[in-house]
Amino acid sequence: MEKLGDVLNKLRLKGAAAPNGTPLPDLPAEQAPAPPCPRCHGLGWVRHQVPVTHPDFGKVFPCACQLGQMQSTRNADLLRYSGLQHMARFTFATLAPEGKGQSLEERRQFQKALAAAQAYAKEPTGWLVLTGPSGCGKTHLAAAIAHRLLENGRQAFFASVPDLLDQFRASFSPSSDASAPYSDLFQRVANAPVLALDDLGAHSGTPWAQEKLLQLLNQRYNLLLPTVITLSVPLSQLDERLRSRLGDATVARVVEVATRRDEVRVCIGRSEESLAGMRFATFETRRPGDDATDEKRLGRALALCEQFAETPLGWFLLIGPTLQGKTHLLASVFNERKDSDQPVAYAWVPALLEELRSTFSPGSEVAYSELFDRVKNAPVLLLDDLGSEHATLWAQEKLYQLLVHRHDAWLPTVVATHLTEPELRDGLPAALVSRLLNETKVEILPIGVFEARGVRRGPPRPTQRRGRG
Repeated sequence: MEKLGDVLNKLRLKGAAAPNGTPLPDLPAEQAPAPPCPRCHGLGWVRHQVPVTHPDFGKVFPCACQLGQMQSTRNADLLRYSGLQHMARFTFATLAPEGKGQSLEERRQFQKALAAAQAYAKEPTGWLVLTGPSGCGKTHLAAAIAHRLLENGRQAFFASVPDLLDQFRASFSPSSDASAPYSDLFQRVANAPVLALDDLGAHSGTPWAQEKLLQLLNQRYNLLLPTVITLSVPLSQLDERLRSRLGDATVARVVEVATRRDEVRVCIGRSEESLAGMRFATFETRRPGDDATDEKRLGRALALCEQFAETPLGWFLLIGPTLQGKTHLLASVFNERKDSDQPVAYAWVPALLEELRSTFSPGSEVAYSELFDRVKNAPVLLLDDLGSEHATLWAQEKLYQLLVHRHDAWLPTVVATHLTEPELRDGLPAALVSRLLNETKVEILPIGVFEARGVRRGPPRPTQRRGRG
């Protein structure tokens, strides 16, 4: 329904009278319609006054009065094309110029990366590869580059690699309901004037995914199309063919946004400070009430963990009731590796699973695949308190994927659990238990003596349907 003021305005323009026959008064100036453009007379288009022989003779062009609206429409189209609709806050204006670094060196490092990103946004040529640990600002910088290009009226396409591959898979299916077929979607991305790919390395490393990514990057590499790439893993961990493209100094510039401390050390579930006091030197092998057998077991566990800290090889399973020193030994390994600046990852199982669940939140700054891969592929992993987690099907699936991968790749691992062997067999998938309790490959170190357990004290068997937790 039209407003009364609009109706009266139309009547006035037509020279009509009010219902009682009296002429309508003029509306206030602020309600009067804007006069038509004197150049196009409200049509929105104009012809240039040029000779008949001029190429523009007879053609129509948008009037200056329409350019603002057309620019606004163009900006909206560019934004829809870019994939940045949900990343409005990721701009240079909202980026802290010193990043999140605590030391002066870290702040200087980020400022150099910021300057490189701003220069690239001004004149995008070649490839810009941003590396660094999760949360250092790589995604923000890549999105800010794309936003700046849009502000300048240039096309840019932004996409997370895992999400992009999901779209490729969906559009590839013959029964797909995707808005564009696979070939159209692939060419749109491969030929984008400027492409920003976020989280390369966070995707599932299937042969199909690797093939699509290689095709995409090969096409852009061969055509020298401007491309921004953020890495969720070190460059050295990428497929050799991808690494050769990104490491080509004639095409790509690699900028480290922050040093990857997580390559050296990961600590999940407990702070490094809380573990700092647990050292091999303070581990007691002789305790009140223990007999010679208990002392011998503790001494053997201590010796083997000291050896593992110096030269991590194979698998160890520390098994025993609570308060027997399992965490102390894991923390001692962690501290020895930390002091010598050697790679090591410590994870308390309940906290690890909780962090993995939290990465599914839309506001999470860490991709699930990035966090999971950091732990799964850690050069040395110390997994504490297996069996204390809430035993959902999802949790068991993640633990199975984690430990089976490390076992099959034979990555150095120490696992501590308060569960007895029967409880492990009852509470964990058989394929996982067969690896944990494989005495031909895993050194099982009993610590302490279990009391008689009339009822099972491990996690209950899951009964709910498969889910995320």
